[in-house]
Amino acid sequence: RHGLPHNDHPMEQALMFNPKMLKRYRVRSAQIIFWSLCLYLFVIDPIRIDPLLEPRGIIGIVLATLGVFIRSLSAGFISKNQALASTGLYALTRNPLYFGSFTLLVGINLIIWHPLFAVVTFALFALTYIPTILGEEKYLSQAFADSWPTFKQNTPRFFPAFWRLRAYSEISWSFAQWKRNHEFNAVITYVVLLALAFWYAG
Repeated sequence: RHGLPHNDHPMEQALMFNPKMLKRYRVRSAQIIFWSLCLYLFVIDPIRIDPLLEPRGIIGIVLATLGVFIRSLSAGFISKNQALASTGLYALTRNPLYFGSFTLLVGINLIIWHPLFAVVTFALFALTYIPTILGEEKYLSQAFADSWPTFKQNTPRFFPAFWRLRAYSEISWSFAQWKRNHEFNAVITYVVLLALAFWYAG
């Protein structure tokens, strides 16, 4: 039991001893809240979006596209549970996937520019990704005890160290890996939101 408390209830055991299940429920809950918010803002009580070809909209599109691009590069490179990814984008930040999500989120918020959307989406980001990052770091420190301390010391947790861009030359990207990581979901979400923004733009 590794010092974990005993509990006889099967459901409580599953939630207590299966961090992957906890993560899955957290992400699924965030997805339900996010799409419910979109339903409210775009269908039930439609909002007005400023023209996308104005400066804020253009900056938003650029940042959101960059975020999707960063996520795709990261998802096609990582080899989960096999080796500690420390080259390519992972030499710039320990969490390029999540930094890409943050960049995408900032861009989408610049496009939609609605206070309720901003409050809910940034709250969901924090509640979803902060526990995920901390949990993954705990796992990596145990699974890769030899290489993790050096990687942690030399690589920022979130915001990239752009002065280490030379490390990007070491990247080996795989479309098959990109598909296995279901990164197409982020692309689909971005395309749907961008289409909605264009449709509702005043």
